[in-house]
Formats: sequence, structure tokens, C-alpha cells
Amino acid sequence: MPRIMYLQSDRNRSNFISIAARAGRNDLDAGKGYIPPAVADQLAGVRRGFKSTLRVYYDARADLAGIVETHAKAIDTLRACVRHLWKDLRFQYRMGHIGFETLALMELPIKGMPGFTRYDDWLMAGARMEHHLRNQSAEHPELVTSPSLAQLSAYRVAADDAAERLSQAKARVMDARDDLDVQRDEVDRLHGYLAKLLRAAMHGTPNPALRDEMRRYGYSFRPTKTEAASQPAQAEQPEETTVENELTADAESGRPRIWTRPRRTDPGGIQSNHEATRFIEPASQSPPPEG
Repeated sequence: MPRIMYLQSDRNRSNFISIAARAGRNDLDAGKGYIPPAVADQLAGVRRGFKSTLRVYYDARADLAGIVETHAKAIDTLRACVRHLWKDLRFQYRMGHIGFETLALMELPIKGMPGFTRYDDWLMAGARMEHHLRNQSAEHPELVTSPSLAQLSAYRVAADDAAERLSQAKARVMDARDDLDVQRDEVDRLHGYLAKLLRAAMHGTPNPALRDEMRRYGYSFRPTKTEAASQPAQAEQPEETTVENELTADAESGRPRIWTRPRRTDPGGIQSNHEATRFIEPASQSPPPEG
């Protein structure tokens, strides 16, 4: 008898548990005692739990995708603000309007522009810059012109909020995935347990009839070697015939013909195409005159 195929995706699990729950309830209503009523109730309960958990998981992933995009935009805005302000501060330092200690407090590179690769580094840089600029603005009002200190604060708060919501969204996805893993294990367990019940209930039934009944419950089978061998295989054309057909088709379509030297076989049975010569001859070219 062919072996039962395992469930390899959530779609397979969802289809199986739905079909099995419906078939089990229909057989009980029809008086067929393939499975006990408790198992039919369990199938229905697992079906509801799996579909609900699966929906929660994909909703959490969809929310995460939107929050990731919002977070990236907020960080990009904060990054542009920090780099712009840092450029202005360095210019004022070169003009002698502010001292080196003002720049050193912000812990940013004096030469070049900030080029952090982590989101958290940009959040920290924005927080340090806002803090020190707020302390220095009374003494040096020319430090912050455009963007203003209020804009920097607003961008930093938006980035902080986006980072917090991103962390919460990731946690929801992880929790939903853990719950879904539990439901997946339960569906896989019922997949194997129900197969044993059906085989025991229909003991002595011919294999084709048994497979048909199990297919009603959502099972699928690997074909046997006999069934696989009975399928007609596509016959391969000889290489010479294939090349001739291609040349004929090219000539009829007006495309240039490509002539290649047949592949030679090196010692050891390895085919090689080294030293192959190719040239293109237009299909419309007349044959050379005979000498």
C-alpha cells in the first residue's frame, strides 16, 4: 500500500483538518462507525483552534510589516536631521563661533559625517544631540537654526515611539508563532492518529477502497513503484534528429543557422565542448558554386 504523505505546510494542515472534521461528522450522522464521537469533536475543536491561531499569526505578521516601514521612515528622518545639524555645527566650529568642547560632548566624528549602521545608534545620537543643544542654546542661540531644536525633538520622539511599537510587534509575532507551533503539532498528531483509527476500523478492506475512504478524510498518498512505472515517459529524440529539426525550423523561419562541432567524450566518460567551433551562416545565403 502506498505510504501516506506527511503534512508539509500550513495550507496542507488547514485543508486536512477541515476535510477530516467534516468527513468525520458526516460519517457519524450516516451511522458509519469509523471514528468515535469524541475524536470527531476533537477534530472540530482542533480545526477551530488551528484556523484561529493561524489567522492571528498572519495578522501579526501583516502588522509587523507596516510597523517596520513606519520605523524605517522615522529613522531616516531622524538620520537626515542629525546629519544636517552636525554639518552646521562643524561649520560654526570652523568659523570660530563655538568651541571644540561643544562638539566633543555629542560624541560624533569631527571628520566626516555620522554613518551608524544600527538604528539604536541613531536614536542615541539624536538623544545626545538634543540634550546638549538644549543645554547650550541659552549661551549660543545660533547653534540650532534649521531644522530647529523642536523639530529634532519631534523626530527623536517619533523614532523612539516607532522603535517601541516595532519591539512590541516582534514580540506579538513570536508569541503567535509559538502558539501556532503548538497547533501544528496537534494537527500532525491527529494526522497520524486518525490514520490508525481508519485502518483499524476498515481492517480487511482492499487497499484501493481503503485509500479512497482515507482520501475522503483529507489524506494523500505517494504513488507505488508500479503506478509510477505505468505512467508513460516522454521519449527522447536522438541528438542528430533534434539538431536536424532545429536547423529545419531555423531555415523556415529565416533565422541564422548555428553550426557546432559535436561534443567529444574525454577518457572517463566526461563530455567536453572544448575546441568547439561555431559560425553563423544566414539561411538565405546561396550555396557556394561548385568548382
